[in-house]
Parts: sequence; structure tokens; C-alpha cells
Amino acid sequence: MTDDSIGYLRTGSENEMDFAPVPIPSPSGSMLPVPIESKWVSSGWRCEAKAIEAKFAGGVVVSRNVLDMAHPAWALPAPVLALLLE
Repeated sequence: MTDDSIGYLRTGSENEMDFAPVPIPSPSGSMLPVPIESKWVSSGWRCEAKAIEAKFAGGVVVSRNVLDMAHPAWALPAPVLALLLE
């Protein structure tokens, strides 16, 4: 990771995280955004979520159509994330 505002991370097991948290300046000090991994899947997203949970204790896996917020890493359908960013 570098001092970019958007970064990706490759873990020790060679897994890649699409949007890894990098420090972002704010009036109250440096903040880390939520890590995000995108997988266009309808099932099997927990494997990716486990990598986020192991490295960062939580985050978001953006999926094709899975909505599951029962774990430290949530699955959100890509259209829902797009609406939240609007």
C-alpha cells in the first residue's frame, strides 16, 4: 500500500483485496475507510470475506445479489452499494 487514497492489497497468501483501507486525512485526524472486495457471485462469497476478516476484522464483499450482514464482513449487492454512493 502507498499513500494513495484508493489502494489494493495483496495478502501473504497472494489474495488480492480490491479496495484496501489507506489513511485518508480528515479534520479529526487520519481515518481508514472500510475495506471492500468485489466478487460478481451469487454464492461462495464467504471465502473472500474470511480474508477481509482475518486482515481487518471486517469489511464489505460486493456481490452480484447477496445481502448478508450477519458476519463482521458484510455481503452487499453491487446495485445497493451504487445507490448508497449516490
